[in-house]
Amino acid sequence: MKDLFTKILNILIYHDSEPMELFQGFIWLLVFPILDTLDHGFSLIIIPSILVGLGIIKSVCCFSIRFRKTMAFAAFLFSVIVVTLSFFHEDLPYSVMHWVWVLVTFNAIINLKIITNRYYIVENGTNR
Repeated sequence: MKDLFTKILNILIYHDSEPMELFQGFIWLLVFPILDTLDHGFSLIIIPSILVGLGIIKSVCCFSIRFRKTMAFAAFLFSVIVVTLSFFHEDLPYSVMHWVWVLVTFNAIINLKIITNRYYIVENGTNR
């Protein structure tokens, strides 16, 4: 566990897109479950949120660029699902707090684009 925290500290100091990935991971691991539970009570959407958050943090610290790209795509899909559910619960147009999830979705889109570009540079030597 200490090694994981050392790697996280190293990533925050020396890397470029990894802090955004860690930010996404901590949002889905901690922030979303707490806020959703306070707002709607316990729901099953919290379980995939925690899994996505843990997967993102683990992929940044331990796995290849291919797995990081997969987890960035998972974060993007999950953020779109959360925004869609907020819209269907009629929280999104009226509650300012739910507009934060739209910003998280934009962050996920940017993060996915950065990771996908890096993936194609590493795999093919080309930029997309």
